[in-house]
Amino acid sequence: MNRSVLALALAVCVPALAGGDQNAPRQHGETGTAPVTTWTWRNATLAHTKKVVLEVIDQVRAHHVDSETLSADRMREDAIEAFREYVAARSFHLLEGDARERFRRALQHVPDGDLEECLRTIDAHLTLSKVEQANLVLDILLRGAISTTGDPFTQVIDARAVERLAAAMTGKRLAGYGLKIKQGEFGAFAIEHVSRGYDAFEKGIQDDDVIVEVDGHPTVLSSREEILRRLHGDTKVTLRIWREGFARGHDVEIEARVQRGPTSEGEMLPHGIGYLRLGSFDEHTAGEVETLVKQLDREGMRALILDLRDNPGGSMASCTSVARLFLGPNQVVCRTIERDEGVISSRVCTTEGEAVLLSKTPMVVLTNRGSASASEMLAGALKDHGRARLVGTRTYGKAVGQSPVPLATAPGERFLLVSTMKYSSPNDHSPREGIEPDVFVPRFVYSPAEQEELLRLNADSAFEHYLEGHQVQDETTLLALATDDEGKWEKYPGFEAWEKSLQTTLGPDVLRRALRAAIRLWEQRTREKPFREDLEDDVPLRRAHDLLTAGILPLAAPTPAPQPPPPAPPKKHYY
Repeated sequence: MNRSVLALALAVCVPALAGGDQNAPRQHGETGTAPVTTWTWRNATLAHTKKVVLEVIDQVRAHHVDSETLSADRMREDAIEAFREYVAARSFHLLEGDARERFRRALQHVPDGDLEECLRTIDAHLTLSKVEQANLVLDILLRGAISTTGDPFTQVIDARAVERLAAAMTGKRLAGYGLKIKQGEFGAFAIEHVSRGYDAFEKGIQDDDVIVEVDGHPTVLSSREEILRRLHGDTKVTLRIWREGFARGHDVEIEARVQRGPTSEGEMLPHGIGYLRLGSFDEHTAGEVETLVKQLDREGMRALILDLRDNPGGSMASCTSVARLFLGPNQVVCRTIERDEGVISSRVCTTEGEAVLLSKTPMVVLTNRGSASASEMLAGALKDHGRARLVGTRTYGKAVGQSPVPLATAPGERFLLVSTMKYSSPNDHSPREGIEPDVFVPRFVYSPAEQEELLRLNADSAFEHYLEGHQVQDETTLLALATDDEGKWEKYPGFEAWEKSLQTTLGPDVLRRALRAAIRLWEQRTREKPFREDLEDDVPLRRAHDLLTAGILPLAAPTPAPQPPPPAPPKKHYY
């Protein structure tokens, strides 16, 4: 498919993808869009259902960067096998008892790859009287076919998801929950990553939490499309979550939020250590970063911490422009392999222009599981060139870029978001499994018992009640404590009486830490107090600061990389 067509597919959509995840059809009555047609088994013939699956198979094989390894027969077999496994799984709920066992045995007798016979068998055993049930069947067949690629980023999405992708490329911000969602075997949804700065993070939701219900709807009884639709609203949603060590599930109401302020922020930390946080890579990022680096330089910056945590990526052109600020001209940022209209090509992305930060200025990059795509490109480039060391945890591990391909047979406006290119670091290391930091430093976490009790206190608005009683007469004191409380709970006015009223099992130091975090959030929201760094509780940031201050973080000599060909302008992909 011609890239101009792909660009048009993005351009014609009203920019709407915040919080980054897929498949979010709007509901009837939402403004700014027409209702999305929902596929129903009752209104579609078996022949049409087969066409939808086969078109997806054909489009994947035509456009996927690794399509030479894909067999249409194998993809049909995987679609059928996925449905067999679903029927055999505990989460299967459409039939029970003997009826379920008869259905399971009938599916086992479907010849490998015979999609039409599989659909006849489904139709003979399942009534599918509800839209959600029909959606679930189609979703499993499509995911099974696509699973042959071994690529979790290729998937069927709707027009709203394409709109969000377009918005992410231009820097437009939309309301979201800051959650990356993963789905385990047939129905088990979990939080892959929760980003800082969103309500979900502040309410205590954590990576790997299992989502039991969404607004009272059990996830195992709903299609992937239905769950993701509910998680892409722009108001509030209630999640029932469970995590290892919990005695029971807990309901947490989270509110969609638009991230405010520039995509890049910076300030000077103690001892002349500059701090720069990049929220994404869009058309404004490089200019913002250059201005901030020059400002920090004028303030006497001795070293720099570049924070790429929870940066989901964005434009490769933007990433290359930012890399230039730290690497200088003619330096390799990444290597790509791309499929365009059936033709495979490779190229090297290099920087153009002089560096802004002196090469002698020590530099550390902070990463975590939320560092994905373009942020992995930048981290990998700075690491391979010996320009910086990475501190934190392993990055997300994406290593591919997608393009949307319209689907003709699917009802409504549906697209195949297919991986048409893959990339590697300057030294040809693929970030598919994530980039390991040079210094592993996880963020602070409470124990499971402490987490469960804090969820209860948050649900009871315990911290809000404290603030309501002290925010007027004690505001100056609270502001000072939010900056530095020296780890002493005794400094907080009325702390003992408040602690006693909670009837909590938490110790005073755990309560102090949580209360301080609540005060900082309150100041950020109500007073727009710019608490962007926290050397007390942000463990990776404190470690990076300590390493740079002590001067004990040596930079390894850069390893040689192949000489690049003349630079080519980056093409439009979403990373």
